[in-house]
Amino acid sequence: MKKPLLKLVFAFLFLATTLNSSAQNWQYVGPPNINNSAGFTTYLYWGDLELNAAGDVFVGYYSSTSGVPAVNFAMYSGSTWSLFPSINSFTANSVDIEVRGTDYYVAYARVKSGNMYAYVQKYNGSGWTQIGDSLLLGNSGSGGYFEFLLDNAGVPTVLGVVNA
Repeated sequence: MKKPLLKLVFAFLFLATTLNSSAQNWQYVGPPNINNSAGFTTYLYWGDLELNAAGDVFVGYYSSTSGVPAVNFAMYSGSTWSLFPSINSFTANSVDIEVRGTDYYVAYARVKSGNMYAYVQKYNGSGWTQIGDSLLLGNSGSGGYFEFLLDNAGVPTVLGVVNA
């Protein structure tokens, strides 16, 4: 029993050291800080990543800088990050983005009146506009999970379940 276990341990150690050495080629895309700052009062949560056909990178995330909450959307197009206007003033519990051509969407969950809701916003060229109504995900202690996508026709679709 000890010899097979010992062989398994050595095989695992061999694989772990081999894989570790081949996973060291990560590189920053653009400046390492999307929001151009790094400090102990800036927190980034719930990040989501999308790519478009041109190879541009899009990131949606929730941030809190010195206690000021915001849902953010940024684009990297080969040399620099461009920050879109933030969706401010509330705490988000998750963020999911979708990109198709020049249509940019952000979906997020947040607590309102003791319940968790999912919201979708679309970028209109200068700011964000809410699309449709919110979707009830459950009460503030039991909801929050949803999936957001653009269907084949480019229609924003949210799937969420109420946790009863």
